[in-house]
Amino acid sequence: GLTIEVYDIGNEIDFGILNFRAGDRVALPPGTDTNENMDYMRTNVWSIEATLLKSAIRGVRRADPAGKIVLHAAGLGISTNNNFINTFFQFMNEQGVDFDIAGLSYPYRHFHPMPKPYFGTLEFANTIKLLQALGKEVIVSEFSYPNSSRLEVGTLDPGYPFTPDGQAAWARDFRAMCLNLGI
Repeated sequence: GLTIEVYDIGNEIDFGILNFRAGDRVALPPGTDTNENMDYMRTNVWSIEATLLKSAIRGVRRADPAGKIVLHAAGLGISTNNNFINTFFQFMNEQGVDFDIAGLSYPYRHFHPMPKPYFGTLEFANTIKLLQALGKEVIVSEFSYPNSSRLEVGTLDPGYPFTPDGQAAWARDFRAMCLNLGI
């Protein structure tokens, strides 16, 4: 009785899929920073991935021509000015990967500590605008907020204490920013 409308082709695939990742099936030269070396990622990881994605998406489109396709990426906030994630989506678009929605994982605070919430940064807003300029809808596919006062999974954003009111304020402000950006 369920109607499927959106198909997420892989989870957090900007680093590669099906073991076609740097250091797995794809050789990684010593000293190569995959978060910053976009030529390496284009040539060695994303070109293979684009071929696999196009095949998978053709199969989904045959089964459900009205379905929307999401490419879900994790690299938000890992490189200067989001060069990694922006280049990933631009490359997939240039390669003719037929997707409708850019799905983003909101950065985990313990990986990306910042003096303010990431959703309030110009970097976040600029990435959303770039993806929209590619003609893609943008969604936040995944995010983390600390769920324990022991803060075992991350740290709190400044100004949002670990209280029901603090969490509610964070969720309201995050939602407001997303709506302001059109996501």
